[in-house]
Amino acid sequence: MSYSDPTILDRFGDTISYSLGCIIYKRYIRSLGLKGDELLMDFGCGGGGSARYLAPLLTRGGRLTCYDRYGYWVDRAGRRLRRHGNIDFLAGELSVLAESDTFTPRFDAILVHFVFHEIEKSERRNTADTLYRLLAPGGSLYIREPVKASHGIPPEEIRSILSTAGFSEQAGATMKMAILGPLHSGRYIKKA
Repeated sequence: MSYSDPTILDRFGDTISYSLGCIIYKRYIRSLGLKGDELLMDFGCGGGGSARYLAPLLTRGGRLTCYDRYGYWVDRAGRRLRRHGNIDFLAGELSVLAESDTFTPRFDAILVHFVFHEIEKSERRNTADTLYRLLAPGGSLYIREPVKASHGIPPEEIRSILSTAGFSEQAGATMKMAILGPLHSGRYIKKA
């Protein structure tokens, strides 16, 4: 898939994924135990598959920031989710945005859902460092990634990168899902 310049096949695949995502995303999103007042980032939001379930949970003043490196995906998510008044959309290089004077949020939680394995191996550590800086002290990073050797990231690599960035693992498990194969899910905390 070309994330920066998606083909018609990529767009079709996203439409199918968005339509069928309820099977995969909804239950997981609800399991996060959000209170509804969080300032939350959906990191690598893509076409909004996770955000469609996150936004309705933020009922007590919470806000969602849908971030993706590529403007195409942020625009697509924005069109799909425009009825929600509690979402901000942001595109660009995360490290540059995080250092700018206009970007000051410190998120209570960040969701990394099926995106970390797509980041170039050489960029993963810097990405984890930036996510750590963006998270408020005591905040949670929720991550769920495929772990297949052919398409995924080993759980040990996730743990190592996040630990080196300063995160403390609170929960983590690898499970097998019928459609997707083995997945690693974890909750990592930024120490207060």
